[in-house]
Amino acid sequence: MGAGTKRTSESGRCNSSRRVARLFSIGSTVLVLQVASSMASDMDALSKMLASAFIADQTVFMCTFENTAFATQTAGGRGTSRDYLEHVKKEVLNDIPLQEARQIIVGAANIARAAGHSQIKEISPNDSNVALRNWCESEGVRIVRDFMAKHDVEHEKFLREVAEAKRPLM
Repeated sequence: MGAGTKRTSESGRCNSSRRVARLFSIGSTVLVLQVASSMASDMDALSKMLASAFIADQTVFMCTFENTAFATQTAGGRGTSRDYLEHVKKEVLNDIPLQEARQIIVGAANIARAAGHSQIKEISPNDSNVALRNWCESEGVRIVRDFMAKHDVEHEKFLREVAEAKRPLM
């Protein structure tokens, strides 16, 4: 009986080791799935929110070539377009994993780049200094002030939309 008992206890230890390894494997898989599901569910929406700030800031940058005071002339309650950009960036990217934040920024930059191409097409290639000045005094001012006003007036709604877009996938 001594030899039989030894085999049973060895086989029991082997089974216990397998169970522990299996539980560890299952636990690791669940942990990986939880980390993956903590990613924001709507990175496109977050990119679009950030892109609005990028577009306003790039409009100010472009228009300061013709009017160096453009940034201060179009400033809102939170400051210049750069101040708004930093403010929105913090709100959108707060608590977002670094890799995901990079993807959101790249997405926002791509949207802003496309908007910039459209803006440039609106400005006539003939006598570009006058066309740029005219565009900045009309469309440029409108783009920047509308963005800032909307952000200020609808700030609570914006924060809810950001929170909703950050909601983890399940």
